[in-house]
Amino acid sequence: MPTEKTKQKVLNHFINVMGEVNYTEIQFSDIAQRCEMSLAEVHTCYRSRDELLSAFLHKVDQEVLANIDSDMAEEPARERLFDVLMTRLDIMEKYRKAFANICREARCEPFLACRLMSLQSSSMFWMMAGAGIEVSGFRRQAMARALMVGFNRVVRQWLKEEDGNNAKSMAEMDRMLREGGVWLSRADKLEKQIGPLAKRVDCFVRQSPLAAFKRCRRSRTA
Repeated sequence: MPTEKTKQKVLNHFINVMGEVNYTEIQFSDIAQRCEMSLAEVHTCYRSRDELLSAFLHKVDQEVLANIDSDMAEEPARERLFDVLMTRLDIMEKYRKAFANICREARCEPFLACRLMSLQSSSMFWMMAGAGIEVSGFRRQAMARALMVGFNRVVRQWLKEEDGNNAKSMAEMDRMLREGGVWLSRADKLEKQIGPLAKRVDCFVRQSPLAAFKRCRRSRTA
């Protein structure tokens, strides 16, 4: 089994290569040569570009979560999330070329775009957790995906700012979170309105003859 140090070595070279060429053009032979390792050794660490991409975003997630500002704990949820996402942009700065390449390529490669969106949704869940926003179920998925879409909008603006100022990115982030707060408030109201109806439907389904028949079969086979 490869050591964590060896895996990090491969991952770091992958990130460097990703900043130089398109993601779909990355060759494992090139990574192995840079790492001064054999292909077999690289294969024991990561078996596909997809695994490396996942590890890359996981690395960014970990760095963000390790830099959560505890002084923000008493601030409103939106301010805490703003701080966490700005920390993410700060950490992404050292990987700017890699992010620029993969974001550009994802616009032309649907399969890559879908995979990237899935990984980013998972990242956004952890960003919410880092901001102390713990949700579950469908609400968790909906919020993570909505935040992923909004944050990608911020990232597109961030990639245009190469002077390190990020003033426009901060403004876009603030706008995105304000708009998200409005839609979340509307979703909360809708949930309260349809909640009683949903419970009645669920109760009706549970008491239907078909549901009773299935329960009876399960009890017989138990």
